[in-house]
Amino acid sequence: MAVATNKGKVTLGRKNILELVYKYQNEEVSITITGHSLAAALATLNAMDIANNVLKGIFDRLKNLHLLRIVNFIDPILKVPFAPGIYFHMGQELGIDITKSPYLKWNINPHNLKAYQYGIAGC
Repeated sequence: MAVATNKGKVTLGRKNILELVYKYQNEEVSITITGHSLAAALATLNAMDIANNVLKGIFDRLKNLHLLRIVNFIDPILKVPFAPGIYFHMGQELGIDITKSPYLKWNINPHNLKAYQYGIAGC
């Protein structure tokens, strides 16, 4: 499901998620929401929207809620925006160092999504 640009698409996305949760209500359900860079911030908001607006009635059953934030230690974007007390990182941090990945060349942009993907594979 992508981030919607209007209320109708948001409602449709919520409806689709709710239908799937009810379809598999007797099974262990795992919902994974991902994003890279700004999309990661939007994914966090999306997860909160799902918890508060889609699964409100059944959210108490979901006791095993986790938020993982993957950090490439040499990514300069991690240092912006510098706004102490206004901007907060969320979730458990998993640090990766892409310089140790055998799959990447040394001169790759450290903020590139592929750098994160291969960095995870190589950590």
